Amino acid sequence: MLANSTFDIQEDYKNMQNDEIIKKWDEASEAWLLSLKNNTWRNRLLLPILMNVLGDVKNKRILDSGCGEGEYSRKLAEKGADVLGIDGSPNLIQAAKERSQAVEGNLHFDVCNAS
Repeated sequence: MLANSTFDIQEDYKNMQNDEIIKKWDEASEAWLLSLKNNTWRNRLLLPILMNVLGDVKNKRILDSGCGEGEYSRKLAEKGADVLGIDGSPNLIQAAKERSQAVEGNLHFDVCNAS
């Protein structure tokens, strides 16, 4: 069932224009933001592994394409990277900016479609 649902979603997106996809992400942004607190896959596995694999990012320039609410961007900036986070969803970029106010370092967010 899950595989079929995933396939159906992929088929839906394949036939959409970029602005339609961005609109869908914007519509889903509130639910996405609420889900992050309990996303143990992301918080306890993916993020720590990525930080370990990247190693020392101090003074590196990093583009976080599809940054969403900016968690990865914040972690990279806290480790000394110069980070630009971009996402097509204005709602997610707004959340990224709000959640990043206390972060010191060179961290910027912008609404941008990377496609």
